[in-house]
Amino acid sequence: FVIRPLGIVESWGNIFVFSTPYVNGIDYGQRVPIVYFQPGTTKLHFSIGTDSFLEEQFVSRNMPLNMDHEVELKVVGSTSTISVNGVLESSRTVGTRSQLSNLRVHIGCWYVANAIISDVSFSSA
Repeated sequence: FVIRPLGIVESWGNIFVFSTPYVNGIDYGQRVPIVYFQPGTTKLHFSIGTDSFLEEQFVSRNMPLNMDHEVELKVVGSTSTISVNGVLESSRTVGTRSQLSNLRVHIGCWYVANAIISDVSFSSA
């Protein structure tokens, strides 16, 4: 996806969450993943739920305001990678993630970020 931060909010600035169905909870299926800005920053915070652990968390660097940033989050098998503008920010091993059905995507579902989000794509392949 592409994100352009327009300003900083003092709360968690939600960008999107994948869930089955979404409730602001911590059970597996509710944050697979969730992406938001950390309070008072333009640092992207990624949480990826697993079968046995609430979430694996990753944080990017602060992103300059009013500029487009291309973000790619991949979870393939037990490896998760996050790249911003083509630069690898994080690569980690994550726990087992059972296949989910009825997966939904919610964009800006609570504590909305002050940003423009575009070119969102998802692949299960």
